Amino acid sequence: MKLGKQIVAWGRADGINPTDNLTPRNYSIQLPFEEDQRSGVSALKVNYFPDTQKTITFYLTPSFQPSKLPQSQARDIYFLDRQPTPTRSRWPFGLKFDMRGDQVDWSLSYFRGFKLLPEWQASDSANTVILHYPKIAVFGADVTVNLGRYGWRAELARVERDEPQTVSGFRSNWMLVTGVDRNFYDNLNVNVQLILQQNGNVADLASIAGSNERNMALVNAIRFNQESARKLGSTMRVGKKWLNDTLETELLVFSYFKPNTSYWRPLLTYSFKDDMKITVGAELYYGKANTYFGSNKPIQGLFTELRYIF
Repeated sequence: MKLGKQIVAWGRADGINPTDNLTPRNYSIQLPFEEDQRSGVSALKVNYFPDTQKTITFYLTPSFQPSKLPQSQARDIYFLDRQPTPTRSRWPFGLKFDMRGDQVDWSLSYFRGFKLLPEWQASDSANTVILHYPKIAVFGADVTVNLGRYGWRAELARVERDEPQTVSGFRSNWMLVTGVDRNFYDNLNVNVQLILQQNGNVADLASIAGSNERNMALVNAIRFNQESARKLGSTMRVGKKWLNDTLETELLVFSYFKPNTSYWRPLLTYSFKDDMKITVGAELYYGKANTYFGSNKPIQGLFTELRYIF
C-alpha cells in the first residue's frame, strides 16, 4: 500500500497509451524523456498479489490535477478554468488486473474520473472561454508478447463521456494502438505502431448555430483528434547506439493521416561517463494550422539537457 503523492502510469504500448488516464502531464516541457513531463497526485494505491504472476491494483484520489498544455497563442481571450472539485461519491478511482508470464503479459483495467485535458466551452462573452473537464469512464486492456528479438504490443481503450454530451464537446471513442519492435545487431531497435481511433457522434460543424459555439467545436475536434469518425495514424521509433554505447541516436515520428499531420523528435545523447550525459534534440510539427500537430507549430524548437545522476 502506498499513500501520498505518486505517479501511476498504465499501458504497455510505446508512448501512446489510451489507458493512461490517472496522473497528469505537462506538455509544455520540452525534454527527451516522456516521464519528465509527469507529475504526481496525492492518492492511495493498493497492490494485492494473489500469486507471483498476478497483481490487482486499486487506485483512489480525492483530488484532481489536470495536464498542462502550452500557453494558447490566441489573443484577447480570457480563460475561465473550471477544474472539478471531486465529491466523495465521485473521487477518481481505478482498478486493474495484471498478469505476467514468461512470454506474455496482459492486463484489464477500469478508471472513472475526469478528462485530464479540458474541452473549450462557449460563454456569454465572445472573449471568454470556459475550460471544462468532462467526467469519463475508461475500460482498457493491453498485452505484450515477446518472441526472441521481436516484441508485439497492443493496447485498447473505450473512453466514455460519463455526463451529457454537449454540441461542441469531447466525444466518446475507441482507441487501439498495436505494433511490433525488433532488435538488430544488439545496438539498433526499431518500433512501428498503428493507431486507430473510432469516434462516436462526431460534430457537424456546419450545422452548429453561432460562430462562437462553432469555434469551440473546431478547437475540441482538433485537440481530441475528432475531426472525423475514424482517425488512422502511426508511430515509428528508431534508436541506435554508437562508440561502445556512449553515443545514442533516436528518431520518433508520430503521424496522422487525412488530414496529414506529424510530429518529429530527433535526439542525440552522449555519455561522458556512467553518471553524466548530455542530450540535444528538437520538437518539430508539420501540417496545417487546423490539424492535430500543425496547431502546435508556434511552440516547436530545439532543446538540450545535461543530466547528472548521484
